[in-house]
Amino acid sequence: VGCIFAELLLLRPLFAGKESPSLKGSSSPFQSDQCHRIFTVLGMPSEKEWKGVSRLSFWEYVKDWRMDCHLSSTVNLPPSSAAYDLLSKLLQFDPRKRITATEALNHPYFKEAPLPSDNIFEYTDMSQYSNRTVKRLLKKEASESVAPKEHPSSSALSTANPPQSLGTTI
Repeated sequence: VGCIFAELLLLRPLFAGKESPSLKGSSSPFQSDQCHRIFTVLGMPSEKEWKGVSRLSFWEYVKDWRMDCHLSSTVNLPPSSAAYDLLSKLLQFDPRKRITATEALNHPYFKEAPLPSDNIFEYTDMSQYSNRTVKRLLKKEASESVAPKEHPSSSALSTANPPQSLGTTI
């Protein structure tokens, strides 16, 4: 859920890794590029932060890596913001320390403007406008959005060269 929330904030994947060519067809789940991307943003987990991390199968590959947390600059959020606080709690390495779905839904982030609504397309309180103004605004919006804009990362995708594998994500 944390990766999806980050993607909504960034409009791109937070940890867009590449599958290691040497591991294709291998039974090894370790993906060095994916781990490197995660640790570059979140920093290296330690035993203090994630008890038992050094006993996990991938630890032998990464134990000498030294990386600090750069989440704030990666997602361009001040650490004091409610959005950053929620994201950092959703992205905790240790699942026992990660925020639960119920706790996330009750997080202060969802009590700030813009408030959640039943209609995700409801951006403005239209009750302040006359029916004539609302119709004019809707017509203008519809005429400006005839063709959907292409997502910046979609230009890299091509049907001529489909990806061999989707890779592994956390």
